[in-house]
Amino acid sequence: MSVQVLRLPFLINWNIMPITLLKNSNKSIKNQVIRFMIVGVTLMTIIISVVTTIGVNFQSQQIMLNNAYQITEGLAKQAVFSILSGSEQNAQEAMDQVQGFQSVVSARLSLDNHNDFLIMGDYPADTEKSTLAIKTTQIIKETNDYWLIKTPVKALAQSSPSEEDEFELDSDLVGEQNIGYAEVIYSKEKLREAQRQIVVLVAIVGILSVSILSIVLRFGLLRLFKPLGMIANIMKKSQNTGEHLLAREIGAKEIHDIASAYNNMMTVLKQQEYDLVTHRDQLEIEVSIRTKELVEARDAALIASQHKSEFMANMSHELRTPIQSIIGYGELVVEELELEGNFDLIDDMDKI
Repeated sequence: MSVQVLRLPFLINWNIMPITLLKNSNKSIKNQVIRFMIVGVTLMTIIISVVTTIGVNFQSQQIMLNNAYQITEGLAKQAVFSILSGSEQNAQEAMDQVQGFQSVVSARLSLDNHNDFLIMGDYPADTEKSTLAIKTTQIIKETNDYWLIKTPVKALAQSSPSEEDEFELDSDLVGEQNIGYAEVIYSKEKLREAQRQIVVLVAIVGILSVSILSIVLRFGLLRLFKPLGMIANIMKKSQNTGEHLLAREIGAKEIHDIASAYNNMMTVLKQQEYDLVTHRDQLEIEVSIRTKELVEARDAALIASQHKSEFMANMSHELRTPIQSIIGYGELVVEELELEGNFDLIDDMDKI
């Protein structure tokens, strides 16, 4: 019973169109693995470096931004008495303390109606004074060079008790009242410098890590693939010389198994070759014996044929003369009988 195979036109005929999944390469597996590992380590180090740089830069930015918030809020707390009393001297002392921070470019104290109370430093040309009423510390403006941070200046406000509640001791109502604003322009120069240093440091560490790991991986992989290279050299030498050389069974388990299988194959091939050589020698001996027997039989046949020829020649020579004599005498007798008319004897002489 034969089985008919249905070949649809949209299916691939594997017998006609073989697909090669693995391409041949002249490069050794050792070099390919080393290159793959180095590329992998490099990519991994680059990814880790980028993520680390982004994370550290973000943390640095948050730290500096929190520091700017604290400076602005500290200025607002120190300016409460100055704004309430209208003393610019006390406000100047607070400004001087803020000016002690390197990243502070300028600062501004304003009243609740956004009129300037005291300004330290020069505002950038592209920055307008903010008139936004806020209740918490906020970033009013951010550029590549600085942050403009603004926070309200609040003071405790006490309300007078009513006449009906004069006898109550805890009738005073205490709350916070917005009496002005404090603004600080905080430079990002130190942040950018710190970020550049972080990038350089991470790059140096990454390059050193890649170099060290590449050296370690190369050294380790060379030792790992050394037994495999020895097996390959033994195979190539066996191919060139035709000898059945055995490989050392060392290295990892897979390489050890390859060497063991190769040695078993070489042992079998060597035994088969020995059997073939032995059988060939036996056949050559038998052929030589049969050839010798045939030569001897041929020589014997030639000698026998020569003896037969010599015998036949001698016999022919020896018989020819007496036979001719007999024939001659017989013819004479026949002639005499014819003369005498004795025809009965002539028939007998013809038979002779």
